[in-house]
Formats: sequence, structure tokens, C-alpha cells
Amino acid sequence: MSEHQKSVGVIGSHEPDYPRHLVLEEALRNSGHTLHMGASRIGFPWRHFAIAKHVFSLPKEVKVIYATEGAHRLVPLMSLWAKMTGRKILFDPFLSRYNTRVEDRQLYKAGSLQAWIAHWQDWSSCKTSDFLIFDTEEHREYFYERYGLKAPAAVIPVGVPEDLFTYPLPHVAPPSGTFEVLFYGTFIPLQGIETLVEAATHLPDGIRITVIGRGQTYPQVMERVKALEVPTSKLRFQEPVPFEDIPRKLAESHVALGIFGGTDKAARVVPNKVVQAAAMGRPIITGDTPAIRRYFQEGKNISLVPTGDGEALAKAILTLRDNPDICAALGGGARAVFEKNFSLEAITKELAKAVAKLDSGATAQEGQ
Repeated sequence: MSEHQKSVGVIGSHEPDYPRHLVLEEALRNSGHTLHMGASRIGFPWRHFAIAKHVFSLPKEVKVIYATEGAHRLVPLMSLWAKMTGRKILFDPFLSRYNTRVEDRQLYKAGSLQAWIAHWQDWSSCKTSDFLIFDTEEHREYFYERYGLKAPAAVIPVGVPEDLFTYPLPHVAPPSGTFEVLFYGTFIPLQGIETLVEAATHLPDGIRITVIGRGQTYPQVMERVKALEVPTSKLRFQEPVPFEDIPRKLAESHVALGIFGGTDKAARVVPNKVVQAAAMGRPIITGDTPAIRRYFQEGKNISLVPTGDGEALAKAILTLRDNPDICAALGGGARAVFEKNFSLEAITKELAKAVAKLDSGATAQEGQ
């Protein structure tokens, strides 16, 4: 393999400690690439100048630029600069700006200026990229159908920092007698936390759901808790914790919860929290969606319930509490799914294929 095939520019406005970026960066390094980093989070329009400096400062041997998740506004100009310097863009949209802000969180109304801007950011960033990667097949289909895309693409699932989410489970203190069920999140609609509130009303004493986090729907959720008079012995809420504390929280719980919202976006994602729990071999209950079923099998390595159905969630929790063998089997099965599809080893192989395809195209054009 030539020297430039071992060099990749990693450029964008990503958060340096965001799991998606950390995993893909590590995967690139594991496949033998030297990474030339260039991130900027300063305000617009100065961010464009900073990103331009990074692009034009890349060593000559770099022929592929990996535009990281969240770079939607930057990619059209990055693509122009890449073509000027004989390079190609590999872009990870990760989330649709339009789907997230308009359809799922409903922050903007369809047809508004903000909605049009979100649509344009999705369309322009993907249209000007040479190769796209998505976290699920469902997200790939959404983008290609909505925006009429033609660029080649690959599905690279979400992963976890494996030095943090370790397996086997670390030692935890003996249980207090309460069957602990854990959810952590940011209270966005696709998480369906209202379903957890309803589930708690159907749970007997001795089972407790702990919800860690804050966010958009928190006020509505708390109103629902008050209306249903759910006691803290069955449902408790805690402030957000540092990311590095999540593995300990998982280790201290008997069951981990995924997402339960009924939005279209919920049907397209395999949530980070599901993959993180699977990495640690935790039994998982989550909403039954096409994206989840692409990797997991009900009763074998996960427990699936209809989205938005609190009573069904409560029954699933009771089943796992009353059947320790089933609970353990689901945890072991989830770990096997992780190793096959979401591990760093699996992601490294898929990402290396994508970079090689794009890089070989750049090499062919360079030689013409």
C-alpha cells in the first residue's frame, strides 16, 4: 500500500470526546492510517477560515479527508477545497439535521426558514461528498430517498470506547435487594421516557427504574410523574453524570433500558446506550424497531417491547427479574452481538474498506 493510502485528514467541528468520533478515529489508526487532525469549534464565520487552514496545510500524501460527524455546514466548502488540492471527502452525516430538528424534536416547523436551512445542510453536505458513511441501514435509506443521493456509501455502526466499557463486568457491591433498572439519556422525544413513567405504575415493590439525565422533555415527564403519583421507590430521577461514570452505573444495575419513543427517527437508530450495554454484557430491554431487529433477536439476545407501551415494558422487566437464567442469557447474547457487529475490530474492518475504495479512486484519477 502506498504512503498516501496510510494517511487521512480528520477535519471538522466535532466534540473531541464524542464517542462516535473517538471510535472511528481509533478504527482508522488500527487499520494503519496516520491521522492528520484539524478540528475547530470557534464561531461562524471564523470556523470556515480555521477549517480552510487545516485543509490547505495537510501534507501532500493525504488524499482522503474524513469530514467528521456534525460537519454539515462545512462540507460543501471542504469539498471545493479538497478538489482544488486533489483530494476526496469521506463524510459521516451521522444525524440528519432536518429529521432531528424538524421531524423528531419538532424544534422548527416544517416550511420555516430554519427547517429549510436544516434541509439544505443535509442535502448540500451529502451531495458534495465523494463517499458517505451511516450508522444504520435505515439512516442510509432515509438520506438516499429524501435527497436523491448517488455517491457510494457504507454502514459503519456506532461503537464504544472499549477501554471504558469493559467486559467481563467489573466487581460491584452486593445488591441491596432492589431489582435495579437503568436508563440514561438526554430526554429527547425518540427516547420515550414517558413510557418509563407508565411502566413504573405497573411495577410491584422491590423494582426500581433509575433515570439519569436532563433535557428537552424533562418538564413534561415530571408533570406526568406528578399526575400519576409515581413514588421514588419505583422511579427515581438523577442529575447527569460524567460519561466515564456510565459503565459503573451499568455494572450496578440488573437491566439496561434502550429507547421507547414512537418517532420515525427512533425506528432508524441503534442507540449508543444499547451498544454500550451490550458491550458490557448487560440484559437489555428496548423498543421493537427495524434498526434493532437488523442486529438483535427477540428472546435470544435482547428483550423487545412495542414502542410507547409502558405496560409491556413493565411485564418485560418482571420477566427478567423472575427469571435470572433468562436475564443472564440475554446479557451473554448481547455481548456476542456486540463482538460481531459493534466492536472496534468489526468497525475497523468496515471503515478500512470504505477508505480503501475512496483512496483507490483518488489514486486512479491522480494517475490519469
